[in-house]
Amino acid sequence: MIWGNAHVQIGETLSVDFPFESNHIKHYTEQARFSILSVIFLWVVLIPITVISWELFATNHPTDQQCGIVAGLALVVSALFVEVTSKKSRRFAREALDGNLIVPEHPRLWWYRHVFTHVHPSDAEIGRPILRFDPSDEITAVDEEGPAFFMTNVTCISSTSQTKWDSYTEWHDSGGFDEDDWGRGSYHEVSYSYTEYTPFFQLGEFVFESTTTTPYVVGDAYHLLLNLKGKGEEIIYDIRKKLDAKKP
Repeated sequence: MIWGNAHVQIGETLSVDFPFESNHIKHYTEQARFSILSVIFLWVVLIPITVISWELFATNHPTDQQCGIVAGLALVVSALFVEVTSKKSRRFAREALDGNLIVPEHPRLWWYRHVFTHVHPSDAEIGRPILRFDPSDEITAVDEEGPAFFMTNVTCISSTSQTKWDSYTEWHDSGGFDEDDWGRGSYHEVSYSYTEYTPFFQLGEFVFESTTTTPYVVGDAYHLLLNLKGKGEEIIYDIRKKLDAKKP
């Protein structure tokens, strides 16, 4: 539920006091590394494909030695594939860490969590632009591919909370192996509780709410980074990050 009207100044250039820390150093540092996890992931994908292909086209079951050779070849193929496909991005990342960076017209948001105020020239259009939220006119629709927004010194005027329950499945090992050489044990459902908060924020005459697992202090002001989402005719303000809580 929302009250008030809102408008996004699409052409507005952000001021230098953009209140969120840029993640470009961390991002490019991780991107510059050769990703062992990508190799392992690709290898895990290739193994069952290889097994299925063997079952379909081979006339006999593979020996232990053949399984070892195939697994080794799949690992080599995975490593070579990751090396070739990530070579350009790793080069760009090293250039960025060496200082080849530009300041985009608007900060960028990538994968809902990476904020960039500096990017490599090849990433000038990475993710989505982050625009200043101006509560002056009305938003009547949500563009899921559109920009994200930031608001500064937004006051938390009230907050409610409720306890919710969820569950996940966990394997309990009872030790030893059965006749098929599978580990003995069973899956159990584990329940846990968590607190869900619904803070209400105000900026000028504009008031809105969000649902989050992060508590907010009533009376404090926050810098908020928002994504707009649609749910029927309702516009949902999804808070992705906050910074520098303080008294207004």
